[in-house]
Amino acid sequence: MPGHAHSGSSETREALRAQLPTHVIAHLIADQFAQVTGQEAYRFARHAEPGSAHDELAGTIVESLDYMNALTRSRVEHQELTHGLIIAPRSEIAPRGERERAPGHATPSAEGRSSAEGASPPALGHYPEDFRDLKRTSLLTDGYQSALCITPAGRAARLVTRDTVANVPELLDRDLGSLSFLAAASKQHNGIGLMLRQGGSITTFAGGRPLFVRRSGVWHGLLWDQIQSTMTGRYGEVGAQVFGVALLLTTSSKGGIIAVSEDPPDALSLHEKDRVDRARSPAAPPQGDHQGGADRAGPERESTPEWFLHRLLPAGNILDLSRPTLALLAGIDGATVVDPEGHLISYGAIVESMQGRSEGARTAAARTLSAHGLVIKVSEDGPVQIFENGEPVLTV
Repeated sequence: MPGHAHSGSSETREALRAQLPTHVIAHLIADQFAQVTGQEAYRFARHAEPGSAHDELAGTIVESLDYMNALTRSRVEHQELTHGLIIAPRSEIAPRGERERAPGHATPSAEGRSSAEGASPPALGHYPEDFRDLKRTSLLTDGYQSALCITPAGRAARLVTRDTVANVPELLDRDLGSLSFLAAASKQHNGIGLMLRQGGSITTFAGGRPLFVRRSGVWHGLLWDQIQSTMTGRYGEVGAQVFGVALLLTTSSKGGIIAVSEDPPDALSLHEKDRVDRARSPAAPPQGDHQGGADRAGPERESTPEWFLHRLLPAGNILDLSRPTLALLAGIDGATVVDPEGHLISYGAIVESMQGRSEGARTAAARTLSAHGLVIKVSEDGPVQIFENGEPVLTV
């Protein structure tokens, strides 16, 4: 994560590349918490101290992840459960009036009584044990619209909802799709976010940035900054747009292939019906006048009915289309291909490829297209691969 204020130690950055057990992940998340909050007491270096704040937080994280794992085996009305959790410093999540009072200063309550800073707040329960058997816990804190906020010691503090979080796009430096709310909440509260999604995956955030994801019981580091740097360094604005679309796909549980072809479109052997660039070209063959049964002989045979849809797109360059619109196109089964200037060559395109016995059609297509440039393949269950020269060069 170079170039960002809370980049973490070199040891943590290296660990993000590895597949690690939950208790190690918890210590790394706790160390990132120290980076985000600027509180040295939570650094892993304090791990050896008896009763350290770092160990207490790591223990809270392990218990929280265990609870989320248990939720994956539960259903409500046959629906899988989701759950969002924010772990933040006490100062960030205390009631507004409590934060503003000076230590020892008495403030009249609504009933005319006075209360002093430091007085015990109403019991709100300890997470997760006091919430484990409450059916409404995950229903009230689905992670998409709301989350439970707790202290590093596991004390429940408040519910966080979209009403209490500032403008989400302004808080984030990238669009995280359905995970944007929880990411923004973790940034606004200066802490850690844990999100259980349908399908059982768990994504963690540190100060608004994706950190780790668990898929099929295995933890992986999210090296989004490295992917973004690769794409923007090679293709500039076009690379940034492609990266943003891939991020939307992975956070919305949609798969897809997005390729930046450095070779001419005709070298890709794409079917004519998938050629957006040809359909939108001023020199494209007309679709024919169907009034009076016009003869479709001649050059009109080169066009296909799909070109009607291609011409209805708001623009033919991905820099002139919104990322949600591009994610809609890229989510269609097949490949989305652009050139380095951003011209949309195809979407939903079938790529002729040699499929190996141990890989699926999408991987085979990504390998084939990567002979012409850089390809990002997003799987429906979240993993992202970058292909170049026929081989995967990075998996996230």
